[in-house]
Parts: sequence; structure tokens; C-alpha cells
Amino acid sequence: MIKKFAEKYLEKNSIKYANKTQIKNECWHVEGIIRNRSNEILKFDIRNMDTKYKRKPAKAGYSFSKADKMVFELKKEWILIDMLEIQDLLKKGTLTVLSLDNLINELNWNIILPK
Repeated sequence: MIKKFAEKYLEKNSIKYANKTQIKNECWHVEGIIRNRSNEILKFDIRNMDTKYKRKPAKAGYSFSKADKMVFELKKEWILIDMLEIQDLLKKGTLTVLSLDNLINELNWNIILPK
């Protein structure tokens, strides 16, 4: 999943995969520049949605994450959500569980990449 995302959507020369320590302590999997969208090197959290919350696919996030973007793989697209915006929402304290639909509608920095 990580390699599939990186090879299709990141500039080849910019791709750097996290080592086991970085994955565990910094919560990111791959670093690179989004092809044809940016010139900024970003770190991506690309874990599977495997946690179930109220019978819906979910993904846990970590406040200590060094990832810039959290990536969601859906059937027809990849959705990239800004981690700083998520952390700001959580700091406000009004939400503890965030749905992907709400994040897409409420946050400013989202990118939807078709598969």
C-alpha cells in the first residue's frame, strides 16, 4: 500500500521510506513531493483503516505524529488530510472522533487523488 501510493503519486527522486524507528516513534511511512501538485517535501502516514468504530472503518491518529498528511485509501481514490488541521480540531476539545466525511468538508487542506 505504501509503495503503491509513493510510486504513483510522489516524485521519484524525492521518495524516502521511513525506517522501523521512524514508523514507531514518528508515525510516518514515506516522505516525498506530491507529483504535479507541490514542491514541498512532506511526510505521509499511510496506515490501513483497520480499526472498527461503530462498525465503520476507522484509523487511529497520534498527537505526537511527525507526519504532515494522513492518507486514506478508498476504492476509487486516495484522500490526503492535513495533520495540523486535525490536531487543531482535537485541541479545541469538541471532537474526539472525527469522520472522514466531516474532515473533508471542514478542513481547508485536502487533496483527493483518483486511482
